[in-house]
Amino acid sequence: MFARDRRSSASTVGVLLRIGLCTTVQGCSATDENAAPDGATSGAESPVPNQIAPAREGVTIAFRSEPDPPAPAENTFAVVLIQQDRSAVTDATVELAFSIRGMPAENSTSALAHEGSGLYRGSDQLSMEGAWNVIVTISRGAERIGRSSFSVTVR
Repeated sequence: MFARDRRSSASTVGVLLRIGLCTTVQGCSATDENAAPDGATSGAESPVPNQIAPAREGVTIAFRSEPDPPAPAENTFAVVLIQQDRSAVTDATVELAFSIRGMPAENSTSALAHEGSGLYRGSDQLSMEGAWNVIVTISRGAERIGRSSFSVTVR
């Protein structure tokens, strides 16, 4: 069963690479316990970007900051959502919650807009350098369909 799950993760990564979100990202890492293992590769020998996290609810979440790494300023954030059947999630509400480690007063929440093909994009102000936690929450109406945690280092 593990081999099947790993092939499925590699296929999902291939889909995400083809739609242009996923590149190897320094400074971003998934902390979801179901994230693809470091060093896994797709058929094209591309490393699995560590900002991809298969959510427990069955939606794969890929996260990226623009620029990478983010700066202590206004940054753009992109999320791509892919369902288990490899189709894009196009009808979700995507929210990002940012918090800097060790400073409870420094936090922010932003909603991302769907741009097509499961790509959601928006911006937020990160006020200072340091390690930030990012929680991506995906819902349809009142139902949560995915959630994953990431980390970014603002420089």
